[in-house]
Amino acid sequence: MADAAAMTMTFSNILFGVEFIKKGILPEHKKLMRQADVTLAFFNERVEERRAQIKKELAEGNGSITRKKFLIDLLILNEIENPKDGFTNTEIIHEFATFAMAGMDTTGHLIAHSTLYLHQTP
Repeated sequence: MADAAAMTMTFSNILFGVEFIKKGILPEHKKLMRQADVTLAFFNERVEERRAQIKKELAEGNGSITRKKFLIDLLILNEIENPKDGFTNTEIIHEFATFAMAGMDTTGHLIAHSTLYLHQTP
């Protein structure tokens, strides 16, 4: 019985989940996956560039960075100081995607509620 449930779960995941899109069964899915790969490669290059810049600044500045630090700098510095607890490039990219989505969601709610308030109390 458990095997049948696992098989159904897998089958439904393939039909309706991420695995379905990753398989690229439909042309739209293949296009989406190519776009996702290109986007991930682009951001991966940016993280690597920043990582190289930070390592260069640390080498030139006696182990410290004097300029203003951004979130990406802090994540990379944490990885340099604590290699076991550091973020991978993919994790850094996911963190920024989370912040971007959260920011859009918050902004969208603010605009919607402001519009509603202005409509209700002219």
